[in-house]
Amino acid sequence: MSDTDTPRDDAEGELAKLRLRIRQLETQEEDFKGVKEELARLATFPEQNPNPVIETDLQGTVTFLNPAAHSHFPDLQAAGLDHALLADLQTVIASLRDGSQESSLVEMEIGENIYGRQITCVAQSDLVRIFAHDITSLKKAEASLTRLATFPEQNPNPVIEMAPAGDVTYLNPAAREHFPDLSTLGPNHPLLAGLDEVIASLQSGTLASSLVEIDIGARIYERKATFMRETQLVRIFAYDMTEHKHLQAKLQASLADLEQTNKDLMDTQVQLVQSEKMAAMASLVAGIAPEINTPIGAIASVYDTLIRAVGKLKEKLGEGSADDPKQAGVAAILQIIANASDVIRTGSERVVAIVDSMRSFARLDEAELKSVNIQDGLDDTVSLVQHRLGDRIDLVREYDASDPIVCYPGRLNQVFLCILDNAIDAIDGKGSITIATRREDDQLLVAITDSGQGIPAAKLDEVFQPGYTTKGVGVGTGLGLSICHQIVHDHRGTIKADSEIGKGTTLTTMLSYNFTGMGPGR
Repeated sequence: MSDTDTPRDDAEGELAKLRLRIRQLETQEEDFKGVKEELARLATFPEQNPNPVIETDLQGTVTFLNPAAHSHFPDLQAAGLDHALLADLQTVIASLRDGSQESSLVEMEIGENIYGRQITCVAQSDLVRIFAHDITSLKKAEASLTRLATFPEQNPNPVIEMAPAGDVTYLNPAAREHFPDLSTLGPNHPLLAGLDEVIASLQSGTLASSLVEIDIGARIYERKATFMRETQLVRIFAYDMTEHKHLQAKLQASLADLEQTNKDLMDTQVQLVQSEKMAAMASLVAGIAPEINTPIGAIASVYDTLIRAVGKLKEKLGEGSADDPKQAGVAAILQIIANASDVIRTGSERVVAIVDSMRSFARLDEAELKSVNIQDGLDDTVSLVQHRLGDRIDLVREYDASDPIVCYPGRLNQVFLCILDNAIDAIDGKGSITIATRREDDQLLVAITDSGQGIPAAKLDEVFQPGYTTKGVGVGTGLGLSICHQIVHDHRGTIKADSEIGKGTTLTTMLSYNFTGMGPGR
């Protein structure tokens, strides 16, 4: 397009021609509406029908051609069923004969023309009648109407037309505004990049249309290319997707933030549930401890009285004759009482130790940050699971880190209890659990190793995710290690799992000696 062209004048002239053509096409379309009625009316007068009429027998042998059929299809008689007009004729005849359809109407291209073909069976005869109507002009009219429906001059988005060789033949106003250098650059313009193969595919019919996204400068365009067979031109539509893409990116970012917020809320909910459980346990311990300590105190008092009384009896008996058989019998009874007293003492001390371990584990008076020896917390936790170890599982302590560490003791005890519970559950039959501690620079390492069944390597990355469990259905919630991970993370530490099938699993917790607390807002 040259600089002296007047696009507006050309467009108005073209519009006037198109409006006239539309009226002509509308008239043709009205005429075509009566095609079926006309075919039906002339069905009994094939000789006078201006459109091709052919008759065949049930085997497809041509028995009659009217003059219009001879004119349109001079080779039909000789070609028979091999002629394009009679394609699939025997299949259609079978459908007509068995009543699955009353007539067959299809469109088919024969040479450069398009025909509407209708096949019917002649009543009370073995004849099949075929009507053909040349609808080429109507189809071209429809194509023109389609083109007019998307008339590019009024399109608010860029529309470009180009020859398959690459010459740009038309730019609508939006295209001239968006791409002022397109006419100059031609096929070298970024919008037309990679069109050679696309055009070849469009021309061959292997591709109906091509839709791609292209970055041009700071803008993002969606480019659609189609091939117009009636004009042999390639039409390209471009839509500026920049704002849409930016909004989409913001939406995706917002969704990601929402997902993270939802995850944080779920984690917080789990933590609150566990905190409530720990608080309930602390309350339970606070209530049970005095109730147990009272009778244990009474037993300890009676034990002490009993020991003193037995001692005095021994002193009195010691004044008698050693050969007196009665004195020997009383001495044996006193020894039995002494042995029973030792059992009472041992049992009482065990109960007191368990209560102290429960109180220490729950840390009823240590909800704040404390400096503690982590090994004491491990021992308290072991006391709570000792009944599960029994004679089945050997517990090995390899402590080598006695330096105090600043932490939230109750929460870390919760971590160790969960890991020990899982370790016990992982051991089927006899086995062992090793608890090791050591200092590595400014890090405290706590490793708990079991000789259990192990975890598949592919699943190791999932063990700290909510819901993961190796236990059976209905055993546990799969939240334990997830909570442990969160507690250790809150201590600015790390926890990892190493495992080998058939050999066992090690959970290693690394805590910093420099931890000063979670800080405000955490």
